[in-house]
Amino acid sequence: MTRCEMAVILRELLESSFPEAMKVPGRDGGYVRVPISTNTIWYRRFCSQYEKPQPQKMRTIIKRCHTIRALQRIEAGDFSGVYASRLEPFLTEEWIQDISCECR
Repeated sequence: MTRCEMAVILRELLESSFPEAMKVPGRDGGYVRVPISTNTIWYRRFCSQYEKPQPQKMRTIIKRCHTIRALQRIEAGDFSGVYASRLEPFLTEEWIQDISCECR
């Protein structure tokens, strides 16, 4: 499997998952957010490698739209750019096999 084909798999996984939460009544009378779905496993690990040093609302420097755009460029054979180099470790057959094992 080529890196371009692996980029297709990663992009499809990312586009098919999105974090969602709903509010439910809490014990103190307020509401609490409860996660319904989360980002795909590989994207969570990717983001965790680039966390910001200071605790803030956004914990990572990674942007979902930039990641999707980089994966689309990699699919077309363009491996230039910061995101492409950051995504390189995830474009391996071992990583794709790990993902498919965790998705079952």
